[in-house]
Amino acid sequence: MKFINNELGGVDGRPIQFEPCISTFSVEKSQACAQELVQKGAVTVTGGIDISSNGSIPILEQNQVPMIGGVPVNNDEMISPISFQFSGGSPGAMVAFAHYAAETQGAKKVAVIYGDYPPIKLAAVDYGVAELNRLGVTDVTEIAYPILSTDFLPVLTRAQENHPDAIILSAADTACAPAMRTAKDLGITATMYLVGACAAPSIADEIGEAAVAGRIFNVEGPITVDHNVDAQIYGAAVAKYGDPSLPAASAGTVSFRNIMNIYSLMKDLGPNNISRQSLLGAVRAAVDRPSFNGHAYTCDGKQVPNLPALCAPQEILAIHENGTLRQLTDWIDVPAILNN
Repeated sequence: MKFINNELGGVDGRPIQFEPCISTFSVEKSQACAQELVQKGAVTVTGGIDISSNGSIPILEQNQVPMIGGVPVNNDEMISPISFQFSGGSPGAMVAFAHYAAETQGAKKVAVIYGDYPPIKLAAVDYGVAELNRLGVTDVTEIAYPILSTDFLPVLTRAQENHPDAIILSAADTACAPAMRTAKDLGITATMYLVGACAAPSIADEIGEAAVAGRIFNVEGPITVDHNVDAQIYGAAVAKYGDPSLPAASAGTVSFRNIMNIYSLMKDLGPNNISRQSLLGAVRAAVDRPSFNGHAYTCDGKQVPNLPALCAPQEILAIHENGTLRQLTDWIDVPAILNN
């Protein structure tokens, strides 16, 4: 926000005020955050991962406060009429992984491992498995694990029993390091696909390069900085106002993109026309609207079947090799795949 207000002059000279609130993955805290922001007159809400968003969404809906941007993992934020997401979240990642594993890698046997949490199963795993089946991969083993568990020995041992060509792991945060370390310890040679949060350099530092090498991750913006003006702006802004050690493919890019896209919408509306209703109208009308360091977004509710809030579910895949991430694909067009 300092970058927008100090370097870009806010919205035609009017600064944007940011009110942070941390939900701590608690329904009660998520509700409290939503109520607090409504009372403070927030015209929009943005966020990161909040598996308790079913606490905040009803309050935001009741008050017609748009949720613009986040990392959607909960069904509520993927179907709500006031939610607009520039990320593919879990569904986008799972479809991209499944498509690449079957179409490019040529996998015939795939293990899909996921946290035992209904939204992950219904709004992510089922989409990925359906894409595998569509491309002729019928030998698919689905394995659920307790969502807060960090012990991946049982599930990876079970996955290995079928000698899969690929393992798709829908897990993030505290699951990333133990999952990759256990796969290395078991000598698993299957290509392993993990969500972008697991690509954080700190994880590689923790578990060692050998445990991360060859893993494939989804990212939601180009990795290459050269000739990428948005990536250069992000780097300069983070260096001046944030943590310069944040990598170009970190989760910080998602939050920065959310704010920059909201700023763009506000600029178009003008400082005297910004309200909850005007922002709702502007984002709902978006068709192939440029997204900061991301894929253009369209919020017509038709990009992903049954998940109308996903406006830009396209994904890029990257592979970890030689101590860094290398971009493996261009944009994988998830909507085109799902509407095939």
